[in-house]
Amino acid sequence: MMNDEKSISLKKKILFSAVLLVGFIALLELTGSIYYRFGFTGEKRELLETIIGSDRSHAPAPRYVPHPYFNYTCNPAYRDPDGEQPYNSRGFRQPGWTAKKKGTLRIVALGGSTTYGMHSKNGSDVWPALLEKKLQAQWGPGIEVLNLGIPGFTTHELIGVAAMLVPILTPDIVLIHAGANDAFSACYPDEGGPDNTGFRFSFSYKPIPGALLFLMRNSKLIRVLAFRYAVSSKGYLPGDMIAAMQYRHPSDEDAVKNGAKATGKYFRQNIDSLIALVRNTGAIPVLLTHPLNPQWEYPTKVFYQAMVEAHRRNNRIVMEMAQLRDVPVVDLYIPMREVRYFIDAIHESPAGMETKALLIVPAINALIERLNHSK
Repeated sequence: MMNDEKSISLKKKILFSAVLLVGFIALLELTGSIYYRFGFTGEKRELLETIIGSDRSHAPAPRYVPHPYFNYTCNPAYRDPDGEQPYNSRGFRQPGWTAKKKGTLRIVALGGSTTYGMHSKNGSDVWPALLEKKLQAQWGPGIEVLNLGIPGFTTHELIGVAAMLVPILTPDIVLIHAGANDAFSACYPDEGGPDNTGFRFSFSYKPIPGALLFLMRNSKLIRVLAFRYAVSSKGYLPGDMIAAMQYRHPSDEDAVKNGAKATGKYFRQNIDSLIALVRNTGAIPVLLTHPLNPQWEYPTKVFYQAMVEAHRRNNRIVMEMAQLRDVPVVDLYIPMREVRYFIDAIHESPAGMETKALLIVPAINALIERLNHSK
């Protein structure tokens, strides 16, 4: 009888412990779900769900894929959570490219995330699209602006795009908007080197292991806990192109030493190459300086202090190269000195995108008039 009572008591304890454990896990899952719902930004959640394929309506596809010459591009097979396909067959923003129609004036915009529009879903509210609308309102529908911006691209990647893709588009004008991403390389030895291999490596990522992938698909708590592990520290990076192809930041000490030696020599060389490549297609190159949020002019982190100084230097180089090569230039850095124009250090808010387009319009108008007179 005593043994039976002990056995029942033990079973009750085990059951009670199991209920407590299940309740504790349920509470953790609830907490994780709440944090996942309100603590993860839309962009971060979209990245994570793309990686794990939580949307069963379509197979997961990474936003970025390797490219043999540009290092990486956006993935034509990628789908937004709503099923929309945001990229054309070449891995750039829609629409797909067609042969230029007779009578059309085509403008191509080259750049990184501030040209692509990092915080825009379809690019319709990014400055190339806004510029197109403003020019069409003035000159008619025969003007188009193609957005060839890719997040993270430096002048090294843009040289590949200018050499291989711009010629087939037969543009009349090419806008070159670069300098912010190149500024990071100033903190690396020899400014990343002439071929950028001291700054970046070939884009690559590893698939998430099956067991972890299963757990992340079925538990929001695990998604929260595993996010940094899966996305950052272990190289499972189909969405984070920076960590997937760029060496870790040097130490503060090395960043200061490298930054003090940097002159922007490779950036200058690349801007010169871009001008020559564009001119070789028969198009007119236009250089744009790069705005910077005034709140970031004097960052507290040592690495970013060196990077911001390089950002300013690259803008000076753009202005110098424009004068040296007799190229039109639009200075966006000086006019865009209000915090309201920015979401973060360099990415513009809707007001910033609108202002950027407005600042570019006069330079394009002058070129259109020149082209019309030359006909």
